[in-house]
Parts: sequence; C-alpha cells; structure tokens
Amino acid sequence: QDKSEEAELDFRSTAMATFNRLFYPMKDGLKPAKFAITFNNNAWEGETQVEQSLTDTAASKLVIDITNKADQLITRAEDQLWPQGQHRVRWADVNDKSKTNPRWLWLPPKGLEQLRRIAQSQGRWLYTDDGYIDKNPAKAKTSVVVMENQYDEATGTATLRISTDNAGKEPVIHFSETPDVNKNSPVLRELTHVTDKTQLYFLAVDPTGTHETGDIKIWQNKLTLTHQPRTIDSIRKVELKVTPRGEIRYTTDGTNPREGSVYTEPFEIGKGETLIRVFASDDGVQASRDFPVQKEGQKGPMIDRRKPAQLNGRQKEKLSFSGNAEVFKLLNQSKKANAKLQGIRLNIGQGDLNARLGFGSGCELESKEVENLLNTIRLALTDEQAHVELTLSGMLFQSGHDLFEFIKALNIQLETYEAMNIEALDMTNLSEKREVAA
Repeated sequence: QDKSEEAELDFRSTAMATFNRLFYPMKDGLKPAKFAITFNNNAWEGETQVEQSLTDTAASKLVIDITNKADQLITRAEDQLWPQGQHRVRWADVNDKSKTNPRWLWLPPKGLEQLRRIAQSQGRWLYTDDGYIDKNPAKAKTSVVVMENQYDEATGTATLRISTDNAGKEPVIHFSETPDVNKNSPVLRELTHVTDKTQLYFLAVDPTGTHETGDIKIWQNKLTLTHQPRTIDSIRKVELKVTPRGEIRYTTDGTNPREGSVYTEPFEIGKGETLIRVFASDDGVQASRDFPVQKEGQKGPMIDRRKPAQLNGRQKEKLSFSGNAEVFKLLNQSKKANAKLQGIRLNIGQGDLNARLGFGSGCELESKEVENLLNTIRLALTDEQAHVELTLSGMLFQSGHDLFEFIKALNIQLETYEAMNIEALDMTNLSEKREVAA
C-alpha cells in the first residue's frame, strides 16, 4: 500500500514537473502558456485544463464566449481573415485563413459560423447564396416594418405599429390602399395605425438621400369566418359572416366551396349532421373554414378525438386567466396536453412596477416558453411572485382527445368559446366518430 501511494505521488510529481508549459502559435512563433496539471479524485480533465490555459488572460488565444466578445472578434476577423484591399471574398477562403493565420484567435467548433450569423444580424456582413461574404456591403435600401399590436376579430380591425429600416432619423412613410403607392401618396403621420382595410401598401423614403428607396411593403388583413345556426319556426338555418368584408361561397355536400353558392342570406339545412364548407375572398386575400353542425336536438361542437383541434375565443371573448394560481394551472395543463398558445398577452406586476408583453395573432408558443418569459420578467421586476394576467386568442392541440382532457381539467365551458378540428372533417360514419362536448 505504501509503495503504491509513493509510486502514485512520484508519477504525479513527474507529470506536473514535465508538462508545465503549453505552446500555441502567434505572429512571432510559438508562445508558451502556463499549464498546471491538477488531479481531482485521481482524475485529470486534460481538455478542460488546456482550455483554461488558453483562455487565461496571459494567453487569450481561445475565446469561448463568442456572443459577449463579438464586436472585437468581428473587427479582428475583418483585419486578419480578409485579403488586403478586398471586402467581398469566398467564405471558404475566410475559413481557410482562420486555420492558417497564427494571429487569429481560436474559437469553439462552428464558432466562426456563429460569429458570421451575429455579424449578419447586426448588418455588418452580408453573406450571399453563392458562398461569398462581404464585410463592407452596400448601404441597404429603405424598408417598412409592420407589426400587429392588436387584432379584433369581431370587426377585422388591426392596430399596427409602423416603423422603418435604413431610412434615416426622420423617415417619410407613404401609404395607399392600392399597389401604386409612391412619393406622391399620402404620408403616414402617426406610427400607430388602426385599420380594417383588406390590404395596405407602404413605401419608406429617406429624405437625406443616404439610402435608396426600397421595395413596397404589402400588409394583408385576414378574413375571419363565423357561422351561427338558428332554429326559426322549426326550420334550421345557418347564418355566415366574414369580417372585415368579402364575398362568401359555401357548399353543404362536401364539395370545394370555391365553386359553391354565393352567400346572400341565412340558408336552410336539414335535421341531420351537416358539414358546411365555406370560402371567402376580398382583394386577393382568402380564407376557408369547415363548420360541422350537429343533428337537430344535439348541442355542442363536433370534435374528432383523433384529429388536431383548436380552441378559440369567440369574437371579443378571449381566453383569459388572472392570478398566479389560475395562470400556472393553465400553463401546467397545456404542457400535459402538448398545446401551443396563440395571440398571447401578458400583464405582470402592479403599480409602477409592471410589464406588458404581447405577441401577434400569428405567433404560436409552447407553455414552457411562456413560463420562461414570465419568470424572466418577474426577475427584472425584482418580484418572483408578481401578479400575472394572461390572455390568449386561441390554443392548438395535437388531437381532439387532448382538447377534451384540457377543458375537463380547467373546467372550461365550451359554450363561451369555439372548439373545432383544424383539418377538414371526413363526413363518413359521423355517428361513430363524433363525440359531443357537454
């Protein structure tokens, strides 16, 4: 035992005395860095200790945290990896130069690609599909950015936030309801614009002339289709509606509604189960929906438990949850159901310590992502138990079964909301396939 311990000690001492320098290439040749071999429970993590030596301030040859040092790395890459006098070169040549230039710092695997993505996101480099990279790209043309702050499906009215890129400090934004928007078109005076128009066209102009006028930005509204079955004098009729506007066509025999009858007024349906297929269009914007209607005497939506399903707010009635217990119950149950959340609005905190976060109606997030955002905002507010309110425009489920389990766990009354299968329904053997939500 004593001889074994003595031999082990001798080995460690010899290794530490022998391997005490790590050499790496620099402009003037190989440079030494201190290299301390440290054993931890008879284990030596060689790769970790090599990284520590190379990232140490004395060496500074290896950069692990590319994001925080991106600015310095981008500048250094432009100086050391591009041929002198050239700004647009093959990306493969930049890669090769990073391997042969001793002055260049070492990065983790795929680190140079990560640096390229950061430089692109900041507009400093331009990478094109032909495999070339430009460190001094031509000034970008003007462009308009349209963000949807709010959307009212009951009226088809959108609240838009309009901004520009590459149009100077005092950009001019022209807009029109027709594609021929130009510098003579009306000027947008407010950056928040409320509209129910089907399409709008925007054009950004840099009054200083620094940036060339870019392409027209087209914003499209969405058409929202709804249906309302009614029984009048023992006759069942269905009313269809599209917001904000549009022509409606429909069929009740399962055929393509694009070639269906033009809707002008509520129409009669029989006493059995009926699938109403609907298509709407206006100014190039289109929408389609399938509305299954129960047979006479039955209530509630028809949901195929095997098909993907959706739960929506009905017109202005959103899915709203207030208070920490209620919100986190929703998030936990939607995790179990593998649901995605749509049209998210978060209000966190109270008084002057509060935050609001909203997503456009086209955004879909998983519950875990929403929970991470919520917790990050709470930390920023220095209150890990801050009051939370959550509003959704809808939820997506992988199956009707998941939808039923979710509404059962949260005791949601479907009369208040709209539930449906996302895909077109197969009308064969309906009586065997459907289940009615009570």
